[in-house]
Amino acid sequence: RIINYMKKYDLDKIEEVISKKVDVKRMAHSVAVKNTAACLAMKHGYEAGMRAEEHRDFIHKAMVAGILHDNAKCVSDSDMLAACEEACVYANPYEKRNPFLLHAKLGAYYAAHFFGVEESEIISAIACHTVGRENMTLLDKIIFIADYIEPLRNKQRDLDEVRYLAFTDVDRCVFKILNDTLCYLAENHKEIDDATVKTRDFYKKVIEEKEKNG
Repeated sequence: RIINYMKKYDLDKIEEVISKKVDVKRMAHSVAVKNTAACLAMKHGYEAGMRAEEHRDFIHKAMVAGILHDNAKCVSDSDMLAACEEACVYANPYEKRNPFLLHAKLGAYYAAHFFGVEESEIISAIACHTVGRENMTLLDKIIFIADYIEPLRNKQRDLDEVRYLAFTDVDRCVFKILNDTLCYLAENHKEIDDATVKTRDFYKKVIEEKEKNG
């Protein structure tokens, strides 16, 4: 049975609550991600052959995940680690050395426990929006991409190409974002997470498989 997300989640109320948790700049970004995610969900949900009601609800899921994706972003590094420990949110060694990355996992926890989000698809999309994961769902990819390409972004490399890929080939877009991120980290002598490398390599194989099968 398809739940009517338009009735279940009040986006205006969610935005009102989020605006009290994050700063003005982060709020503007969150709204931009919500809107970008809606556009991507319209395009790719239609191409996935979703029925009208399913498609409408998929778009709304994307908007809910988009507005909530950074709800824990303004937590300090020390508080982030403490909050994750208190909530039993697992932090790997890389995340402990780079606590800001934990805002995705902690944000997913808050989405479920404080905002009442019950759908695992939305929770997953929030949890993996920063570094991605292997075998992401379509909603996971949409939030991951929307976070990177929303209109207020202007510093990432090759943004025009990435934005084009976002609406034409989500797997190639995910690969390019991950690959560009890894290149940036290497060029700036920053620590690289093995999980990000594995995810990049996973999507490289996905693309190679697509090309092989025509």
